[in-house]
Amino acid sequence: AREAAGLNVSAHVERAEHGVAAVSVAVAAAEARPLNGLAVEARLVRPTNRRADHALTLSRGLGGLYLGAAEGVVPGAYDLVVEAWRGGDLIYRSKDRILLP
Repeated sequence: AREAAGLNVSAHVERAEHGVAAVSVAVAAAEARPLNGLAVEARLVRPTNRRADHALTLSRGLGGLYLGAAEGVVPGAYDLVVEAWRGGDLIYRSKDRILLP
């Protein structure tokens, strides 16, 4: 989990054998109150091959959870970029290196 601008954000990516990667992002205010109504986007950026990047607009779930999936994700290293927007203003951005089996 990461904290920025009074937010606590955690992201998880799970890749299935058939190449579908499920992405979930949980967003809460600093006092652990789930934040709904945001626009949350995630990108799986392949450092060695930009043509293998995947952009996802995550659907709003309940309790501050945002979900999405990408097809055709091959195993390897990615940068997971997560952005959260409120009313057109970027309120959170993170970039983390992950390894998908």
